[in-house]
Amino acid sequence: MNRRDLLAASGLLLAGAAVPSLAGHHALAAGADDQQLLNSLQACTPADALSRLQEGNRRFAKAWVSASGTGTPRQRMQKLNAIWNDNCQIDPAALAQDQKPSAAILSCADSRVDPSWIFASGSGELFQVRIAGNTAFNDAIASMEYAVSVLGTPLLLVMGHSACGAVKAAMASNPLTPLL
Repeated sequence: MNRRDLLAASGLLLAGAAVPSLAGHHALAAGADDQQLLNSLQACTPADALSRLQEGNRRFAKAWVSASGTGTPRQRMQKLNAIWNDNCQIDPAALAQDQKPSAAILSCADSRVDPSWIFASGSGELFQVRIAGNTAFNDAIASMEYAVSVLGTPLLLVMGHSACGAVKAAMASNPLTPLL
């Protein structure tokens, strides 16, 4: 099996495993060394990385439900931002030197579906490839191959969403462009 077929098969397998409860990130105790946090993101098995995604998604979903129906946009954002305030974030100086994402995600470019948000993840935790309709075009596959072979990312996730406008447009009798 070549790398492209392996990547495609892995993505489908992991997407299927993730569908029941998509999810999030882990946190180390306050005051933990930023480089230790950066290293720990990748020092895990694919199952550990998936568990981090699921845990982060649970935090996000709880905050999302709590913020739903809240009066003002500012009040809603305060509730949603609490999930990031309560978890360690990596110092930008550590990120400037290295990246060790625990998951590589191929997802739609839809502005409503940001993997960092729905998995409650901070900078350096996810390697993201986003394209309308989350299609695995050559550059996306090459990017995912880079995440695995160069960055050593242990988990690949292909993530779709409901009501995808790009998919609807592509299925229309007159798509916006032949490329779509």
